[in-house]
Amino acid sequence: MLRPEVIFFDAGGTLFRPYPSVGAVYARVAAKHGALVDADHVEKIFHEKWHERNGMTSLAGLSSEKIERDWWYGLVKEIFQPIDSMGGAGAHRCAPARSDPSKSFIPFDPSNPSDSILLNPIEPVGREHSGAPLQFSSPSSQTPFRDFDAFFRELYDLFARAECWRLFDDTIPVLDLLKAKGLRLGIISNWDHRLFSIVDQLGLSSYFERVTASSAVGAAKPARRIFEAALEGMRIQPADGMHVGDSLEDDYHGASRAGMKAVLLNRPRPLLPSRETIGPMRRWTDGSASAGSIGGGEVGMRDGVGVARQDHPSPSSSPLKGEESQYNGIVTISSLHEFVDLLS
Repeated sequence: MLRPEVIFFDAGGTLFRPYPSVGAVYARVAAKHGALVDADHVEKIFHEKWHERNGMTSLAGLSSEKIERDWWYGLVKEIFQPIDSMGGAGAHRCAPARSDPSKSFIPFDPSNPSDSILLNPIEPVGREHSGAPLQFSSPSSQTPFRDFDAFFRELYDLFARAECWRLFDDTIPVLDLLKAKGLRLGIISNWDHRLFSIVDQLGLSSYFERVTASSAVGAAKPARRIFEAALEGMRIQPADGMHVGDSLEDDYHGASRAGMKAVLLNRPRPLLPSRETIGPMRRWTDGSASAGSIGGGEVGMRDGVGVARQDHPSPSSSPLKGEESQYNGIVTISSLHEFVDLLS
């Protein structure tokens, strides 16, 4: 693989991830505002709603911070709407007293239609059952949140801080190696204005000459315009740039169509819904870069939230020097350390 002059990285899912997860953070903050919810179920609904909106792509061309905040407010409202609209017996489930040792603890099951996302405010996650009908509390309550707007404000501001994000273990070591090789680095990400403070708080600012966020450009990956803006900012031609990211369409195909070299980062992830798929691994040595048919396992979601995705079959071996590991002709790595190997 020819050495590029500038290497661009995607942000969420590539350099860092949400901590401990989007669902966990949402659930923790919701509990502070009167609603106990199941974190895994919130995570599942979040990804479903995120896909329905096509992620941050739906914000392309809308760069006002107020518009961004309103967009996120709408998304979070949709996630918790089933809770707000339940009210009554279906919303606030109260289990029999724990003092009876004959009662067993049954884990919350989000696949069970009778289990709601909202849990009893005075019980831990899960439900107890002794064979007797469950009793209900707060039947007149119309919403589990004492103040949904206050909940959202805290949640939105929290995701602008480093405490909700964690760098992947290979991020800093690889960035150090690339800087030592004299390579210039940049970020291209579908993200709102909070990206800049997150990058700074995570200690990444010194590595990157330029951070290009879709909110600032007014265009989102895979649109050619956001890649062109990043290239213009670094004063290089497309052929001199390479982009590394974990979205097949947004990162790999988007950068390729903009004339850049591209590498798909396929980190192992927990199983979660996604519309992007990629087929079985094949190793190529002839330099071919045409993408084959897509289908099978998942590659994952967009930036902006930290994402989780399905595991894939792993390459039979790490990439050899001068040899590209590919899925159906797509240059693919499973860690940033493998990316360094590709450049060697």
